[in-house]
Amino acid sequence: MDRGDLPRGAVTNYALPEVLNPILKRAGHDHALETLEFIAENRGFRLRHLEAEDLNRGRALFQRRAGVEITDAITVAYRRRVGREYVYSFDDDFDRFDGVTRFDTPENPFEPE
Repeated sequence: MDRGDLPRGAVTNYALPEVLNPILKRAGHDHALETLEFIAENRGFRLRHLEAEDLNRGRALFQRRAGVEITDAITVAYRRRVGREYVYSFDDDFDRFDGVTRFDTPENPFEPE
């Protein structure tokens, strides 16, 4: 995404801590800050703030799916609202949701095979 080879990525305000906190714990504040600045300033990504509707629908998904993290359920609700099927993630919990296609390698879903 950062090179422009893939569709632009969206990082939501709910998912951002999921990205930054492990970096902060393992690599320290400077690396977490560097990652935050990279996401915020890079043309391949955009930060998105979720709406109350995303939280409400995510909460409903969370209530119906035992073992799924609330952040993942809210992310799925957001993606459904904006009409995005694809999610780039190493988190295989997204595989539990209908209508979500997860990529964990740099695939472009819009290029013909």
